[in-house]
Amino acid sequence: MVMFRGQEGDPRTAENSLVTLDMDSKRVQEEQGVALFDADGKPTEYLEHINELLGAMMAGMDATLAFVKFLADQDLLKPAQLSITFADGEKKRFEGLFTVNGEKLAELTGESLRTVHQNGYLQACTLINVSMGQVQRLIGLKNARLQAAD
Repeated sequence: MVMFRGQEGDPRTAENSLVTLDMDSKRVQEEQGVALFDADGKPTEYLEHINELLGAMMAGMDATLAFVKFLADQDLLKPAQLSITFADGEKKRFEGLFTVNGEKLAELTGESLRTVHQNGYLQACTLINVSMGQVQRLIGLKNARLQAAD
């Protein structure tokens, strides 16, 4: 788990993040694996590296939350469902998904449009919508694999 020191609203960074471990977990052991602490009880380079990665990931989470909040505030989120029937007859249904409403995005003006450009949100919105087209490609690949296995 990752915890943070500081005030609410402070950016999350490697410098203010703490990695916590469940010492009772079966994954935590002393016999094998990579050491997290040296003989003096100080973090190893490996743990420092992991802490930096987690800090970067959490900083990205803050940016993602700001992005999603902007989309919601501008009413740009559009619910999406995905129903798939694979070549072997297996059916999957995914709900609770969202995409970006391209029509409403194209209608943005003024400060909202400026925010989309300045924060790099336009590219993210485009990539989200393009990725939806890749879903059909992935379904096709799985179906081809299923048919080849028959």
